[in-house]
Amino acid sequence: MGSTGIILAAGRGTRMGGGVPKVLLEVASVPMLEHVIISIIGYVNNIIVVASQELVKNSKFKIIEGRYRFITVIQEEPSGTMDALRCAFDQCIEIHSKILIALGDAPLIEQNIISELVNSDSDLFISAFESNRENEYGKLIIDNGKLIEIVEHKQSTQLQRKITICNSGLLSCSKVLALRFLQENYSKKEPKNEQYLTDIVKYLHLNQATIKFDKFEEKYLCGANTRQELVVIEEFMQEKLRNNLIENGVVMIAPKTVFLTPFTFVEPGVIIYPYTVLGKEVYIKSGVKILSFSHIEGAKIEKNCIVGPFARIRPDTELRENAKIGNFVEVKNSIIGDNSKCSHLSYIGDAYIGEGVNIGAGSVFCNYDGAKKHKSNVGDNTFIGSNTSIVSPLTIERDSFIAAGTVLTKNMPEGSFAISRPELIVKKRRHKKAF
Repeated sequence: MGSTGIILAAGRGTRMGGGVPKVLLEVASVPMLEHVIISIIGYVNNIIVVASQELVKNSKFKIIEGRYRFITVIQEEPSGTMDALRCAFDQCIEIHSKILIALGDAPLIEQNIISELVNSDSDLFISAFESNRENEYGKLIIDNGKLIEIVEHKQSTQLQRKITICNSGLLSCSKVLALRFLQENYSKKEPKNEQYLTDIVKYLHLNQATIKFDKFEEKYLCGANTRQELVVIEEFMQEKLRNNLIENGVVMIAPKTVFLTPFTFVEPGVIIYPYTVLGKEVYIKSGVKILSFSHIEGAKIEKNCIVGPFARIRPDTELRENAKIGNFVEVKNSIIGDNSKCSHLSYIGDAYIGEGVNIGAGSVFCNYDGAKKHKSNVGDNTFIGSNTSIVSPLTIERDSFIAAGTVLTKNMPEGSFAISRPELIVKKRRHKKAF
């Protein structure tokens, strides 16, 4: 039986502030909507995203559209979840016999939960969680073990708000019954009045449909309605990502201080020291040590490299085997060859560094002339002395030696020596007369 995933993402999220559609706020450096798409994409035949005009115009949403295959339908006014489902049915004919409905601001959904929902043989499956904290989730009304109704927070009594079993917004349902529910319950007379999709529970109960609910851990189903809830979700996500790496053989000295993304790939045997940020599109091979306070994004680090402490590795950088990037060194859009090292206080930008190169403290690749970026190439076994400025574009052939303090503006042939220091003048100091 085929399934269609429908992601409700048109809400404005005014309590979040900031002027960005709520579902595009990031968790672990990835928009919440993208997390939801990743969670469900392997379990449904197609995905429909119900979006606002504001959302589809946003550049982040356009990037997501380019990465994943889904259909976008527009909900002109945020008139509630029932109206959002109506938009999906009205604007898309590619809806299979079962629908999976997810909220675009719930980025922690586990794939095993999705699997249980789409494979259920019940007419309606509601995913819920237990929570003792004060919240604004809908509450499940259960009678003799059977779910008979979900009461939304705005419509609930003080007594109902004390119920601890909460609706997550994630559900699966028969397409035929969902369509019948809309035909009999959706009202076009007052579209600005919020109409709730959760009313489907009471409707199907009265029509003798099979309804199932199951409770899962709150941290996998909670959504973000406030900035504080977004902080909680970030904490849950980081814990999940760290645990995944640790279970796969990565060593973390102080896991709670390490920041990751779903697009951070680390092999077993890597050691990560405290207060480290590993961003998107990072690939780290076994035997690498990432020392404290290092920040890495968009980089590939081969086996047995050492990075940090206090190193910054920026996008499009590759560190080859046994390379070392030390404290307060920044590398961008460069290749650092096998066994090469730059240990202190330097900047390497738009450069190819060969094998066995030693770059001294305070060296700078001057790659920007105010209008364009330029590249430099450094051959194998070259020594670059401390406080050297390499004015790109340049080629330094292998086995060359650049003396400390040099400002290099010319290419160097193989095995050559360069020095460009002003003459040192030492004079005898005059002694001041004592008064």
